[in-house]
Amino acid sequence: MNYPVTEEGTREAIRVCIQYRQAVIDGKGAKLINGYMEDLATDRIYRIMIAQRIDRGIHTEQEVWDMFDEECFALEDKPAQGAEATIKLINSRQFDPR
Repeated sequence: MNYPVTEEGTREAIRVCIQYRQAVIDGKGAKLINGYMEDLATDRIYRIMIAQRIDRGIHTEQEVWDMFDEECFALEDKPAQGAEATIKLINSRQFDPR
């Protein structure tokens, strides 16, 4: 079954990554996000998905980084460190959690 690739899907992945990475920075190993307990596995999957969307030309790098800025701003707790850390991991293509 194929699912459509959408900007909203990319944005959702970005929001979860930002919130999870900020939780890691704050010393937590998991975080309740949108009613789901998200952990390193979800973060890794979403970072890979975002990188693939850049690599396959679905979004340009600039579009993705703009989405990061917009989604970070929209989050109530303004987790800028989480956004910056996630962007660095995606840019360096670091997906292994170790």
